[in-house]
Amino acid sequence: AAFVEAWREQHPDGTVVHRDLAADPLPHLDAGATAAGADDPLRRELADELAAADAVLIGAPMYNFTIPSTLKAWLDQVIIVGHNAGPDSPVAGTPVTVVASRGGSYAPGTPREGFEFVQNYLEKVFAGMFSTEVDFIVP
Repeated sequence: AAFVEAWREQHPDGTVVHRDLAADPLPHLDAGATAAGADDPLRRELADELAAADAVLIGAPMYNFTIPSTLKAWLDQVIIVGHNAGPDSPVAGTPVTVVASRGGSYAPGTPREGFEFVQNYLEKVFAGMFSTEVDFIVP
């Protein structure tokens, strides 16, 4: 919340679209939505919302070494290969900031270094699928 407020102060004309995936989870991807791709109304809405964003902020707690299933469901819905994923992605260049929370340290050199699947995963998804750079705020 503090990050969003600071952003609003710096971008007074900006619009914030807030999706609380814990309170209002999206359906997990199924075969029908996968086959429909951008023709699926929900997937198209989410992809258009992402493409219109000037910046993306994601809050990502670590659950059992990875992201919550609700965040994974959003990613599965919003990634549409041949529509918005790849080097010519309409999302390319959009700044993405991930604020991650976790118990303990997963930093290089710590005993749990190899169990960190939040930052590594999200960096691969956003850099690899959308050609964006991702900044992480991690305790």
